[in-house]
Amino acid sequence: MGTVLKGSRRSRGDKASGQEPKLSIQILPNSDSEMQNMRVCRRAMHHASVRYFTDVATSKKVGCSTRVLGMMTSMVNAKDSKGKNVGLGLSLKSRGQGAYVPDYCKVVRRQDNVFYEYSANALQVLQQYKLKFPWVFEAVTKENKKDYYGDDFFPNASPEDRDRKLYEVQRWLKRLPLSRRPMVKQEAKIAPEEAIRALQQALVPLRPGAQAKPVHLENVAPMSVLAPPDPSLPRPAILKVGCFELGDRVVSVGGHPNAPPFGSHGVVVSVYPNGLVEAVFDREYLGLSLIHI
Repeated sequence: MGTVLKGSRRSRGDKASGQEPKLSIQILPNSDSEMQNMRVCRRAMHHASVRYFTDVATSKKVGCSTRVLGMMTSMVNAKDSKGKNVGLGLSLKSRGQGAYVPDYCKVVRRQDNVFYEYSANALQVLQQYKLKFPWVFEAVTKENKKDYYGDDFFPNASPEDRDRKLYEVQRWLKRLPLSRRPMVKQEAKIAPEEAIRALQQALVPLRPGAQAKPVHLENVAPMSVLAPPDPSLPRPAILKVGCFELGDRVVSVGGHPNAPPFGSHGVVVSVYPNGLVEAVFDREYLGLSLIHI
């Protein structure tokens, strides 16, 4: 991390020759702790792995067809006695939006076809769902419909009892941890939850006074400090002079009311197609937002 101490004013000779003014900067070399953190981040991202099952293997373990699996892991809509929508699907993926929920679902491309695979976490939720509310799976197995109604599940029950059972399922789904996980685009790179938790345990906080002595550099050309911006790149890529990757160490430069304090160290755990990233910082700070794990 470096700090501009001063910049020399352009003289008449500089103006005539077209030379840029020079800078005097101070660079803080990475401490031993930060060097260790850089190695830990890379290792955690490259070695973390989540086991996924194909749709065929998952459907066999759940005890349903691949068609029912595909519906239950996306959108299953029911209507109560008043015509209100009640979502009964897990919403792990959306083929139309090209999105999925990380750590539960994964997109796999085979030639021109797109398939989905499911993690052990998703499998466990599906098995619990089928055990607790088998009538949902039975109705979806019986008929493929855009909208289901109470009598599709309970033909002999009263409208009040049908609504009560439908909303019981909805409340159970909202209590699941996956309900707090947002969908992301297929092109996004998201670190596994296992890797993020491992990082939080392994990162070494920088101790006050442990920073190496600063190095002063004189007559530094501004363009050697930050490369010329490329308007075609998103803003974070401009600041980094390139594209972020999972495990990159970052330093906060502030500029936003809820940004970490200037100089705070963190690690990139999500990279999105628009160039934006999510980072986990080494220390908590006021204004932080919790990541979805």
